Amino acid sequence: MRSRNEAMRAEGLEPPRSCEHEDLNLARLPIPPRPHWRPVAPDCTVDGMTTGEQWSEDDIVVEHPNREKAASKATRVIVVVLMVASALVMAVVQIGGWEVSSGMAMLSFALVAIYLVLAFYIARWSKGMLPVAAGASAIVLANALVAIPSWSNRHAVGFTIDTMDPAVLAALCAILVPLQILLAFFALRGFRQDWNVEVERLPDGTTRKAVRFRD
Repeated sequence: MRSRNEAMRAEGLEPPRSCEHEDLNLARLPIPPRPHWRPVAPDCTVDGMTTGEQWSEDDIVVEHPNREKAASKATRVIVVVLMVASALVMAVVQIGGWEVSSGMAMLSFALVAIYLVLAFYIARWSKGMLPVAAGASAIVLANALVAIPSWSNRHAVGFTIDTMDPAVLAALCAILVPLQILLAFFALRGFRQDWNVEVERLPDGTTRKAVRFRD
């Protein structure tokens, strides 16, 4: 075993150091790069609100409480009936006055198709279609107000159409006016009823408001 004097270097500009001392560069070890971040799959369980248990998403039942209200059900039925009735009246007017209004056939049948599509989605509780229905009713209302005096004047001068009497067409256009007013009213009423609000019912019987909303 070496003595202390043999293990020390001679004094110089620096204080004596042990012979075991070496350059620090030799002692440096390569630092490994940081591992790439890996997204962790979200936990598909939900903490219980009172019991602290965890449930899977399959155990949670999504409910729409506003759709179960009698007022919401009545509003939906009224809107669908008004839209289907309006579409039928518009189709009859267009076909009955084909000799005169053939140039408006594309617009009329497009409105009929739009009304039927909107009625289908509203029957499936689509809240987003209600303001669209209200806007479409304003267009049909404006066209009906213009068509009423036009068909009435043709009946006054004795103008005849092979398909339908102009007086009948004027009466049908007059029926469209209150239909569109009622449609706009009930469509906006249904929009304020919040059909799309979701409530999650947990297995323990408790409920909570869902984070997301479906249209």
